[in-house]
Amino acid sequence: MFSRKSSLPDSSSLSAYTEGGKSSSASPFSSLARFLQTTTPSSFSMSTPKPLTMAIVLFPEVQPLDFIGPADLLTPLQIDELNKRDSVALSPYSLTISYLAETKEPLMMAGGLCVVPDMTYDEAQGKEWDVLLVPGGRGARPWFETNARARVFLNEHAPQATYVLTVCTGSWLLSSTGFLDGKRATSNKSAYKALTEHTSTTNPSIVWVPKARWIVDGNLWTSSGVTAGMDMITAWMDHLLGPAIGLKIRGVLEFSGRDEGDDEWAEFHGLV
Repeated sequence: MFSRKSSLPDSSSLSAYTEGGKSSSASPFSSLARFLQTTTPSSFSMSTPKPLTMAIVLFPEVQPLDFIGPADLLTPLQIDELNKRDSVALSPYSLTISYLAETKEPLMMAGGLCVVPDMTYDEAQGKEWDVLLVPGGRGARPWFETNARARVFLNEHAPQATYVLTVCTGSWLLSSTGFLDGKRATSNKSAYKALTEHTSTTNPSIVWVPKARWIVDGNLWTSSGVTAGMDMITAWMDHLLGPAIGLKIRGVLEFSGRDEGDDEWAEFHGLV
């Protein structure tokens, strides 16, 4: 089980990098930056970050926070940010995110907000993606024709991806491809009974976990509902970049993140 608590440097460690053990007024992160420079492998600090590509899979009535929250937390790793934040100066990876949909027309999301995709599923054919992020929302039900192209894309690309991440009922959508068969996964607890009943006939080998903020099974990361996607993505950053860099990024964004088993909503919805 992943835990962030052990990744937090204690005050004595940080104080060694301030003058006389007192906070410097130069920058709120100056002492933390010096701490990272002494705790991050030198191979990371001296090498060019390895580029990674991420495809975010969109469809009508997708839940905005399912992907906007994780994408915002990943902003410091994106290529156009590399020279703007020292939080990624020691990162072993850089990230390019593409927002995929059936067309490049403004896409109506749940709640009435619109997003403008930058690539179509047709344009994505033949490309390789290191990471797939599958959000959920009202439009994620596997039988909806409005997400048919998303399902075709996932069926073709999920088996080749290095990491597959789902948020909320994105795991329900992904289940229709068979990628979750035989794996442990979780999802939004308010939809949990409906999705487990549905997949009990379509994909009975999926091991759905009712009490989990997020779950890791090999290269598959699945989270509970909406905000849990941000908890999962920060844990994934700790896994990918190391806890020191993950902590620094969370410190800039002031986001704590919950651990894997920190899920009160399973009991709230009568699942445990």
